[in-house]
Amino acid sequence: MNKKKSILVIIVIVLGIYFGTSYQQTKDSEDLSVAKKTDVRSSGDSNLKMSDQVVNAKDRDMNTKLKHNIVFKSPYYKNNPYLGNLLKDPNFIEVYERSESLFKEYSFSEDLAVWLSIGVVFDSSPEYGELFETSISKLNNQKNEVYDAISNEITSIGPEDSFVRQQLINVVGGMDITRDKKVSFFGSEASRKVVLDENGDFTPDSMNITNSIAFLKQSGTTVDEARRIFEQSISTNTSPEIREKLRARFNTYFPESANL
Repeated sequence: MNKKKSILVIIVIVLGIYFGTSYQQTKDSEDLSVAKKTDVRSSGDSNLKMSDQVVNAKDRDMNTKLKHNIVFKSPYYKNNPYLGNLLKDPNFIEVYERSESLFKEYSFSEDLAVWLSIGVVFDSSPEYGELFETSISKLNNQKNEVYDAISNEITSIGPEDSFVRQQLINVVGGMDITRDKKVSFFGSEASRKVVLDENGDFTPDSMNITNSIAFLKQSGTTVDEARRIFEQSISTNTSPEIREKLRARFNTYFPESANL
């Protein structure tokens, strides 16, 4: 195994653990929220119904053919047996269909939907690694268009799509785009409006702000830039409790700015 492939395997293992664990934690939190809302099932909320479908699908036999509207266009995806097997996973189907619907007007929608949705899988196999590498390579071939589309569309994503938002943040972090674009994107995400749950913790959607701050550090954000982003974040979020949580997170990744 050459050095490039060795590095890829390590990345796949790490991201697989992160994606799989994070998706389950997100779904657990959303499922608990759904369970508490006993009067919303007749509201016609399509997002709630989509989440309910996944909750009810957890105990299904993975050999059961699930109903979906996924038809791969690319010969590589269409003839990929590993990807075909993922069509038995209701979580994969949910994320794929949601991602495809958000980016259906773009030529790269299939590549992006594949990359985002394989995040629900924990797998360090060569087949997974190849799919991971191929889809991100296809996105990098149109990196400027992909970046612009994600930057535009992520602003319309609601809290019910917290995992999709997390994956969009991750794909921007993994793409071969300029430092300045990454700082701009993660800075916007790190300074958006966030909320706490009834226990005083960040909701799953709001927790994505931590991911964005981590990517700011990884992207080479300077201390001065981090300070400006932090100031924008606390300007957007005026709650004293939220401000303290934001301060703690920024100082974790930028300890050299202990006076944030």
